[in-house]
Amino acid sequence: MWKYKKIALDYDGTLVEDISPKTNGKIIKGADKFTQWLKKEGWEITISTCRPDYMRKEMTNNLKKQGVKFDYITFYGKPCVSLFVDDKAYRFTGRWDCLKEFIVEKSKSKRKY
Repeated sequence: MWKYKKIALDYDGTLVEDISPKTNGKIIKGADKFTQWLKKEGWEITISTCRPDYMRKEMTNNLKKQGVKFDYITFYGKPCVSLFVDDKAYRFTGRWDCLKEFIVEKSKSKRKY
């Protein structure tokens, strides 16, 4: 059971295609249905981004136009939530050695993160 039903979803690469911080891509397939489900389940949804605040209106319009539900957009700061969802995240479990191993392995990969 969640203590608080608060979730933060990253914008670029999680909700919308990570094309360029200067454009608003199409939503990633299923993001609209997932956020609609979250709202029905009583979750408070925060969109988290490192984009500049002056892009708020453009981002808001893009998300609403594509059917993505949300309550807030935060810029730069880390919102107080129960769960973060981000395409560049790593689940830290208190083991620095595991994080180091993850970084080393990803450094060998040809895929850019």
